[in-house]
Amino acid sequence: MFLVTLNAIFGAASLFLAQRSLKKGWPFIRVGWMAVQSQGSHADVRENIFRRLTVSEGGRFLMGGLFWIVVGIVALIAGIYFTVLAYQGMYGGGSV
Repeated sequence: MFLVTLNAIFGAASLFLAQRSLKKGWPFIRVGWMAVQSQGSHADVRENIFRRLTVSEGGRFLMGGLFWIVVGIVALIAGIYFTVLAYQGMYGGGSV
């Protein structure tokens, strides 16, 4: 029963982390992509220092958002795994 409780706690914590990181990552991806897309389409993006600065900052936002999305997906997989283990421990009848 102790393992079932631990699995349920880890599952709930992982799902909570997944929810938070997916909510946090999506705005970063949107802002970063808009910055790169809006400044990257200009012809003088390589010569204009301000456009280059905006593209590099947008790239940082994009990479940060992708990091949060990857963390969210990994936490979602871990949450599903621990939740299934807790469910099997409670109702499966097998040893966990």
